[in-house]
Amino acid sequence: MAMAEAGEARPSAEHGTPDGQVASVEYRPRFVFNGDHVWAMHSSDEGSTLQQLVYKSWQRINPKFAGFVHQNIINTALTGLAPQEMVHSLNRHFAFGWSRGVIPVVEDVDNFVIKGYDPRDHFDNGFIAEGWQRVAERLLAFRKNNLDFDSFALAAHGIADFYAHSSYGHFAALSGNAFALYDPAKPQGLGMEVPSYAAGSSFDLSRSGRLPPNTHVFHGDRNSIPGLWAGQLVSGRYAQPGDSQSILEAPTTIPAELRNRSDFWQRGSLPHHNTMAVDQPDLAKGHLLYRAASSGGTDRLAYANQFAWRFQSAIQHIQKAYKDNRAAH
Repeated sequence: MAMAEAGEARPSAEHGTPDGQVASVEYRPRFVFNGDHVWAMHSSDEGSTLQQLVYKSWQRINPKFAGFVHQNIINTALTGLAPQEMVHSLNRHFAFGWSRGVIPVVEDVDNFVIKGYDPRDHFDNGFIAEGWQRVAERLLAFRKNNLDFDSFALAAHGIADFYAHSSYGHFAALSGNAFALYDPAKPQGLGMEVPSYAAGSSFDLSRSGRLPPNTHVFHGDRNSIPGLWAGQLVSGRYAQPGDSQSILEAPTTIPAELRNRSDFWQRGSLPHHNTMAVDQPDLAKGHLLYRAASSGGTDRLAYANQFAWRFQSAIQHIQKAYKDNRAAH
């Protein structure tokens, strides 16, 4: 396992020159890493500045259900349903970025620096149909070989991201403690309200709304945006040119084949992922679509309710995907 390390040189108290100046330094690694994992190295006199910086940066890695949420979804959905070997394999897709819980669990598909980024894996930038095509391809691979746990892991990740990142939860019909599970073959046959992003609506994409576009990509009138997406599900933009919301989004790029599509300009009119996604239990700074206050358990604009419904929907959908594609016993 190839590894590297990074650290800092510190004066050694054991050596000095006659005039009292430091003559030697001691190298103390701050962290050791390879292509998949990072381990923090702690000492009693180590400050927390670096840890705090990395923690704040890592918390802003989007788009994703937070890694620990993804792992919780997988384990809740499949423990006792799928073979233990499979559950253990899927758990190996997660790792702590740093020790002592300084940075939460990270799923390898969300490690954009190492694995690269494709919005179709995460239902981002409005690639809804394309995202479901990838889910279908991966479930087919698992159906053909039930030991292809990696394909199922990627499919499950996509399913969870659909509920977390898209506007489906805003318009979907509730069924108990979850939404009616989405069927890409029958997108309008699930009791879903016809998506509307019109001025004055609860998902207002016009100039009067709180969800601005990326003007580096979209150069049209904001009041035209609701018409561009009327009747369609949308998802937040991410990694678009000139639009970084964090130091970790800045180096992330969308594949050229997608950036060069004739309709890419339209995707610049989408809200930023951070402003609309529901991918962690607590309302994050910068989120604009839902609110912390709630009028009760049926309040669809309450962030906590949206998170709970989307979380349960992802679990139920992953369970269904497993049952539908496992070999008959």
